[in-house]
This record gives sequence, C-alpha cells and structure tokens, in this order.
Amino acid sequence: MSAISLINSGVAWFIAAAVLAFLFSFKRR
Repeated sequence: MSAISLINSGVAWFIAAAVLAFLFSFKRR
C-alpha cells in the first residue's frame, strides 16, 4: 500500500511538473 501511494505521488508530481513546464514555455512565446 505504501509503495503504491509513493508511486502515485511520484506520478502526480511528474505530471504537475510537465504541465507547469509546458505552460511556462507556452507563456514565454
């Protein structure tokens, strides 16, 4: 259960970082 929670947290952080990077690069244009 702990491992699954940790993986879900990592995936959520990765998606959030990717979205933020995408929006940042989009706004810079």
